[in-house]
Amino acid sequence: MQINYNNTKVDVPTKISLHAFLVDLGCDRAGVAASVNGQVISRTEWLKTPLNEGDSVIVIEIAQGG
Repeated sequence: MQINYNNTKVDVPTKISLHAFLVDLGCDRAGVAASVNGQVISRTEWLKTPLNEGDSVIVIEIAQGG
């Protein structure tokens, strides 16, 4: 199935959780926030959040700077 990841179409297996998707991308570390279809998903809910065909996943990484 296809989902939109940061505005890019990505092929993923069916029945994948947000957590598994982020692990596959290496984006499961601290300082990362994720939303699915415009709704921010708390880290505690990543395992319980299934991805579906056509979902839009946005991943934002917090960075320090000055």
